[in-house]
Parts: sequence; C-alpha cells; structure tokens
Amino acid sequence: MKLVSKTLPFLLMAMLLAVPAFSQTGNISGRVVDETGKPLTGATISIDRQGITQHFEVKTDNRGQYLHAGLPTGNYKVTVMRDGKPVMSNEAVRVTFGGDANTDFDLKNARAAGASDEE
Repeated sequence: MKLVSKTLPFLLMAMLLAVPAFSQTGNISGRVVDETGKPLTGATISIDRQGITQHFEVKTDNRGQYLHAGLPTGNYKVTVMRDGKPVMSNEAVRVTFGGDANTDFDLKNARAAGASDEE
C-alpha cells in the first residue's frame, strides 16, 4: 500500500506534464488527384520543415489521401513526388498546436496552370 501511495503522485505529475508535450504537435493531411481527377495512389508526399532542417515522408493510400501526424509546430513545404520527381508543392503550410493542416493537390489544375504559364 505504501508503494502505491508513493508512486501515485509521481505518475499523476508525469501524466500532467506529458499532455502539453503532445499538444505541441499537429498534423498535415490531404488528398491528391491525378490529371484525370482520379485518386493518385502510392505517391510520395515530401514534407520539409522550413527554418529548421527536418524532412518527413508519407505515401498516399488507394483513395489518394495522406496523413502525417505528430509534426512539430512550424511552417512546412509539402511536395507531391511521382517517380522520384517533384510534381506540385505548397510552400505555405502552417502546423499549429493540435491542429490539422489540410493540403490537397489537384494535378489537373497544376498542369493547366503550367500550360498557360508557358504560352
């Protein structure tokens, strides 16, 4: 009984201190569709923290969706990679405490914008 009464306050304090640490992270999620409007499966999503060199990667699922949880707060550049080459990126993604930054990519619109820029 003495062991429980001595360790219980320590465990409670550890749990209270751990909660803020978890809340100092956030998520980046989104969906990627190809040039035909279909989900892009298996694309690599490259996530680079700006200001501090940190690199993360995740793959899209069969619905073209991706999620990277537990990212430190800050500004990120998110890039869709296909066959090892960058296809489209967003350099203004902000991860906030406990937040979910949603960043979708539509490669059809990107291609159309690129075609009009070249003309």
